[in-house]
Amino acid sequence: MIEIEHRIRIECDLETVWRILADIPSWPGWTPTVSGASVLPGDGLKRFVLKQSMQRAATWTVTDWRQGNGFIWERVDGRLCYRAEHSLLCEEKNVISIARLWVTGAGVVTRLLMAPIFKTVVAVENRALKQRCETAGTLGGGVQERPSEDKNDV
Repeated sequence: MIEIEHRIRIECDLETVWRILADIPSWPGWTPTVSGASVLPGDGLKRFVLKQSMQRAATWTVTDWRQGNGFIWERVDGRLCYRAEHSLLCEEKNVISIARLWVTGAGVVTRLLMAPIFKTVVAVENRALKQRCETAGTLGGGVQERPSEDKNDV
């Protein structure tokens, strides 16, 4: 199993961070790792189709929606099962964003080759969230450049 966690401090109020994080169809406008996102109509589950870097479009199903502070979603791709969590913790005037990814079904070679890529993607997405939230009042469009490493990674 591959397990990844990235934490970052966002200098923004919880309501703004949640509004941006929970608006999944807007993700292509601010995170460089998602080029397409749409909601699937359906059976009451929250399902989204995401097109991510170096991957074909895939359906993610929300399994736990915690209004105002996070969600967990999953997808299956062949033998690989992906489970991701986005959690927000309020810390005085800041928010800690915690992004986690678990991948099961991966063999040794897949783990060795893919774990560093997954780790980078999770960090880039979390840093992009920080950048988007901290510029929410001044940004006319989406974040286009790749967010760099940040001293606020926790």
